[in-house]
Amino acid sequence: MSAVKDKILTIEDAAKRKGVGVESIRNAIRKGRLKATFFHGAWHIRESNYLQYKNYYQKCLQSKRLVTLAHASVLLKISQSIILRAIQKGRIETCEDKLGFKISLDSLLEWERTFLGKF
Repeated sequence: MSAVKDKILTIEDAAKRKGVGVESIRNAIRKGRLKATFFHGAWHIRESNYLQYKNYYQKCLQSKRLVTLAHASVLLKISQSIILRAIQKGRIETCEDKLGFKISLDSLLEWERTFLGKF
């Protein structure tokens, strides 16, 4: 068995490769979408984990079922702050790009049925 050595990336490397800000990468790590290890005061990302995250991101963008926060607010007729709180709690999935983030329409509608339907 030969072990394949992954190149180790920093958050800055991953952000530069993806063309987004460092905070977007940190957010992906926080949400568990990008696997990373905190070692000696810094995050270390295996290149294979970065490629998995990048593939997930591309698949999400290609699904074309994404809306902006403003559009989601108009669709559900609720404030943006309520939607943002659900996103922060991990109840609504998002995809990030260079201009910000987009909300998964399927995830938004599922959240509406399960959480908003209770009120």
